Amino acid sequence: MSQPSRSVLEAFNLHGTPTPLEGGRGLCFQVNDTVLKPSEDYEESQFIAEVINKLHSIRPPTTYRVPLPYPAVFDKTVYVQDGWTAWSLLPGGHAHGIDRYPLVFELARRFHSDLALLSLARPSFLDRLSDRFHESDRLAWDEKSISSVPSLNRHVLSLIQQPLDELNGLKRPLQITPPSQIIHADLAGNILYADLPGIIDMTFFWRPAAYGEALIAADALIWSALGRELVVDLYGGLDETRIQLLVRALLYRCVAFAIDSDMRFIDAFLPKADFRGAAEIVRGVMEEMSRATGRSRQSSWDRDK
Repeated sequence: MSQPSRSVLEAFNLHGTPTPLEGGRGLCFQVNDTVLKPSEDYEESQFIAEVINKLHSIRPPTTYRVPLPYPAVFDKTVYVQDGWTAWSLLPGGHAHGIDRYPLVFELARRFHSDLALLSLARPSFLDRLSDRFHESDRLAWDEKSISSVPSLNRHVLSLIQQPLDELNGLKRPLQITPPSQIIHADLAGNILYADLPGIIDMTFFWRPAAYGEALIAADALIWSALGRELVVDLYGGLDETRIQLLVRALLYRCVAFAIDSDMRFIDAFLPKADFRGAAEIVRGVMEEMSRATGRSRQSSWDRDK
């Protein structure tokens, strides 16, 4: 495991021995009340830190917490040193369960609403990021073909081909395309629960805010075996645009398994991912919407006779 060097500790004025943190793929370290997180891309890490710093300064959150980024001591505009970033430690713990999802959706709406107030422009570095998450996002949004992904694992693709085909069969063009903004693309698993919930591990995409909520709904369907009630009541999926955002979110999660695949992760988690069940739930909701539309049209025709 790579560990932050002495120069990193000195850059952030940290004194102590870095201790590995649980979670975060085992890549983060704690020094006193600071979390050191590796940076996979300098520009991206700088942008994330600047956005959160701006959020704190313009609209300090009151219904949730986000960690503060720490700049290097030699330059208050620099947030990355030798491939590491430093953040304030947020107390709290992870929790799972059906009862958490109303809060998770509400947090997504508040957080993305606050981010929208910053009036951020789309960062250009998004165009060159080619990790499995950004590549699978482009595939889900038809911005790239699967044959053009260089790190595609054909064996894993064969394992997910059936649910991929089912989900692609549910995809329709968006009748209304909501405006895009910076969103947290992995919110559901990155909340620390305390008196005020904390949002961590910022993974920023440039998509509609409702897509951030669709990703939460997708995770709930895939991993928690939650059904129609979650899609309709919490996510608000009886809407053509929102249901199509959910289809894209499910495609994103599914195809990510086949890009730059970590086989230990695949073997441990792919059997637990219920993509087919999620597709069936979405199909059922779409059929319910179609029947409701048909009844509405019939009622309108009867009135016009």
